Amino acid sequence: LEFSYLCEFDQYFTLDTYKIPKEIITKDNFVKNLKEYLKNQFLVMFNIDTYYIDIYPNYSKIHAQHEIIVYGYTDSYVIILGDQK
Repeated sequence: LEFSYLCEFDQYFTLDTYKIPKEIITKDNFVKNLKEYLKNQFLVMFNIDTYYIDIYPNYSKIHAQHEIIVYGYTDSYVIILGDQK
């Protein structure tokens, strides 16, 4: 998948949250679950390792965790609501 940005954010949003237990999400079902939550109009927030994503300056250089909020997707893209790059 490629990553695309809807907008950048510099402020915090007030949202109701639900923490999904780690045991529910596996490598095998991550994308399926992500799509299901987005279809049900949830925003999904999680950490990524920017080492593996080519739009970040440290792509394939340094492992760094980064928090993102996913707003939607297509077959080719993940649409991120905001990012503080």
